[in-house]
Order: sequence, then C-alpha cells, then structure tokens
Amino acid sequence: MTTLKKLIDQIKTELSDEFSQRLRKMLMNQDKEWLVEQIISLTLSRDNQLVCGIQAPTTQKLALALKDKERKHRARLERISKIELDEDKLAQIIKRYKRLNREQLEAEGYLKNPPQKGTALITNTERSSKGNELLLEAKDIFYALLFGDEDTNVRFDRVERELLTLIVPEHKFHVIDFMVAVTQIGGEGTWKDPNNVSNDDREKNIILQTEYGEVKSELISEGLLATVKMINNLEINEQVLYFRMIDVEQSSLIA
Repeated sequence: MTTLKKLIDQIKTELSDEFSQRLRKMLMNQDKEWLVEQIISLTLSRDNQLVCGIQAPTTQKLALALKDKERKHRARLERISKIELDEDKLAQIIKRYKRLNREQLEAEGYLKNPPQKGTALITNTERSSKGNELLLEAKDIFYALLFGDEDTNVRFDRVERELLTLIVPEHKFHVIDFMVAVTQIGGEGTWKDPNNVSNDDREKNIILQTEYGEVKSELISEGLLATVKMINNLEINEQVLYFRMIDVEQSSLIA
C-alpha cells in the first residue's frame, strides 16, 4: 500500500540527480572559506544531523556522560588520597615499574595475548585482573604527579616548573582523557617504522602539553616517565611514544 513516506522517497529519488547537479554548480561558485564554515556548521548542528548522517547526543545523554566522568574523577581523587604519595613512596613505585617491562608484564600474567606492539589498543580482556589494577594505579600516580596537592595527600616540595609534552594517536587519546588543565593541539606524525608494523607517517595525533611542579631531586619527572611507559605497555601499545619534559623559565597568562 502506498504511504506518504513512500511518495516522498520516490520524489527524492527522481529529483536526486537534478538536485545534486544544481547544488554542485552553486557551490563551485562560492568562496572557499564560506564553504568550510558551512560544513563545520552543518556537522555540529543538531538541526542538520539528518543531512550529515550524525546522531547528535541528547541533553540527557550528555548529562549522564558528564555525571559519569565526574564520578570517575572523584573516585580517582579518593584513591590518590589513600596512597599518601611523597618522594619515598614514589621512589618505591618507580623501582617496581622499571622492573616490569613489556616482556615481564606478559611473563608474570599482567597481559594475556596482547596485540603486537604498535598496533591496536590493549583492552580489558587482554589484561588480567591484576593487570587492570596496575593500569589504574599507573594512571592515578600519573595524575597525582601532575596535579596532586595537599588536598589529595600528595606531599611534594615543588620548587620549579616543568613543561610536559606527550603525543598520542588521535584514536587512542581517550585513554588519557582524565587529564585536566591540558593544552591539546592536533598534529600529523612523520615517523616511519623500518619493520612496517606501525608507520606514523601522516597519522593524526593529539599533542598534549601541561605544566607541573618538580622537586629538587627531579624525581617527579622520573616518575612521570615510568608511569607513561607502564600505561603504554598496558594499554596504548605504541612502539614509539613521544614524551618530553623541559624547564619552564617563565610562564604567564596574557589577556
């Protein structure tokens, strides 16, 4: 039986070629910058989600996602507070993490048949329960070293400022989206794997930069390096992960 929807679909089909040709002709005469702005507007607009084929999240879904993120953040702060992190405890953690390289993580059962390094993310099912616990701890320590203070029982005498730069593939960025007060910059990779396993050439990356306070012994930088290596070996799974720390001579906000 013919319905209104079927009639509309039939008309759309009959006019699609004509519509496409006329639209193309009109767009060819438009300014390039105007076209870019229109594409961005269409992509982000809820009213045009049917045109773009994108189902925009509802207000309720966004609220639930935000609530869940806040819950996880509070849980992280509570876990960090229980650690009571200071230089002595950090030194012990660094020593333990240095022993657990990728081979040891597999040999001791933290990892279970993970994908080849330089390919896909390592998932929960490819880690044992103790592997998942170690990953959560490494992320907590990483956060504490960057942002911890007396409110979370993190006790460091931070005497100078350092700038951390970390580059992560765009499709793996969600692994460390718990970071706050971070500058995010898009970029493309140029590294080529000589073994042709995980070429980074033209790969879309996210460049993360954030300042943190360092202690006189520079143990925090050593701890950051150890935790990032652990997170990479347990989840991110990159062959080469760019990680750099430099002194910040002067830092200020300019309005």
